[in-house]
Amino acid sequence: AFGLAQAANVSSLVLDELDYPIILKQTKTALLGELQESKDELYKIQNEMKVERKEMVGIEKALSEDKNKLKAEISNLKETITKMNKTYKEAAKKEEELKQVKDTIESEVKK
Repeated sequence: AFGLAQAANVSSLVLDELDYPIILKQTKTALLGELQESKDELYKIQNEMKVERKEMVGIEKALSEDKNKLKAEISNLKETITKMNKTYKEAAKKEEELKQVKDTIESEVKK
């Protein structure tokens, strides 16, 4: 009662079972290849990030130095402005005093 069709099915099952180790090996090889590609890509990205990080640290350092220079320059300019304002006020005061002296002299001369 074992027919030809059943024998073919059993035969194909046996062949399929024999193919499993080969298929598994091929799948493993393919997956290991993909894994290695992923690892390589990861290392590449990590190295690029290290380079970018070093560049950013350099840029940050340069910007920090520029910032400190600008702060010093601003401080010097504020000091210069303060001195100029003081000099201006002193000059304006002297000019007012001279004007008063001149007015006094002119009024004395008219008398």
